[in-house]
Amino acid sequence: GMLRHGIPEYRLSRSLIDKEIEKIAFLGAEIKYSTPLTEQFGINELKAQGYEAIFISVGTQKGRDLNIEGSNLDGMVKAIDYLLNINNGYRVNLGKKVLVIGGGFVAFDAARSALRGGPEESSPDIHEAVDAARTAMRGGASEVHVASLESFEEMPVLRTVQGHEEFEEAKREGIIFHPQRGPKRFYGEGGKLKGVEFIGVKRTYDENGRFNPVYDPEYSEQFEADSIVLAIGQQADLSFIKSTDGIELTPARFVKINPETLATTAPGVYAGGDVAFGPRNIIDAVANGKKAALSIDEFLRGKKPETYYNLSIEKIPTRRFTRPEDYEQLERETPPTIDLNRRTGISEVESGYTEEQAVRQAERCLACHVQTIYDAERCVMCNRCVDVCPEYCLKLIPLADLDVDEATKSQLIEHYNIDPFEPASAMLKDDETCIRCGLCALRCPTDAMTMEVLYYEQKEVA
Repeated sequence: GMLRHGIPEYRLSRSLIDKEIEKIAFLGAEIKYSTPLTEQFGINELKAQGYEAIFISVGTQKGRDLNIEGSNLDGMVKAIDYLLNINNGYRVNLGKKVLVIGGGFVAFDAARSALRGGPEESSPDIHEAVDAARTAMRGGASEVHVASLESFEEMPVLRTVQGHEEFEEAKREGIIFHPQRGPKRFYGEGGKLKGVEFIGVKRTYDENGRFNPVYDPEYSEQFEADSIVLAIGQQADLSFIKSTDGIELTPARFVKINPETLATTAPGVYAGGDVAFGPRNIIDAVANGKKAALSIDEFLRGKKPETYYNLSIEKIPTRRFTRPEDYEQLERETPPTIDLNRRTGISEVESGYTEEQAVRQAERCLACHVQTIYDAERCVMCNRCVDVCPEYCLKLIPLADLDVDEATKSQLIEHYNIDPFEPASAMLKDDETCIRCGLCALRCPTDAMTMEVLYYEQKEVA
């Protein structure tokens, strides 16, 4: 699927994908290659072959069009089509000056792939072509630009840490960015693309965060390019779904599903991933597969599997709970990358952490499954835990100063059997500030503060 054909090899190793597929096949799944769903071979035909449950996960492998003047000129390419060809081992000649229109990960993949080019020549044997590409890859376009409606602040790819890293790597590789540009028309000569006319974009989203571009017609720019790659969105190819299948679609042309079970409107047919929710990420697609598997199992068995829960709490001996020095100040390290002059062809860009770096990054973990547990029965109100806390997240205050309504205060007095005429105190803790250093437990003379780890297990039992 898109793991192999849509994501460039410099980002995702094909050997890793092969190993994952081998695991699935080893579990007993029968994989039927070269068997696409078509108008002639679809859902009803699968049911006729005896399949009682079907999960649709075909992804969104079609690029969206721009219905403006010149969009059919020779030299206009959809990003998805371009990436599918490159990732299948075929060389796509985009010329020397390439413009990518879009601001998401697909736009970045297309732009960075354009700098790398493809194998020397196409081959009917995809695996052979990819293998040959590792040694025969040459440089691609000499000049690659990315234009987007969004400003840098609005660009989808910059909304995540990974996206920021991708953006910086793209700039290092020489890709030039043009934010706040909207294509007005594409122009050419003799049916061949020559460039695009841009207008300005004042903003892309409205006050409610909805996509609602406001253009600036006073700004106009003509930009020449040998090829223009459109990365403005993806859609699913659902030509195999017929009206007789009973599968409803959403207004956006995705498969309509129950988000809890992933069941479609047709009994025994389920859908997940991009084809149901629109373009998302790999993690969401894999999670959908697991959720659908439980729903399908329930459908085939005719009953819901029992859920097994196991919850346990274990106290950690105070002096055994240690943290690395300055662990809360260790900064996130970007995975190392190979030199720019080696970034040709399908070479994987990230070289991975060294063992020392990996250990150091693991030490940043705040161990959120470990909690400081306070036992009021043991507390002698010495205030040592408050004094030693480096983040000031503990506070011991008189009950009278507790800022709660009288009804809540009365409930506390009743629950803890407090004499309202005797002085009483409350221990407050800000869990969001706590860094699980364990100093409060170490300092406590009566073991009123302890470090305890929570273990939780949930699994379905047939």
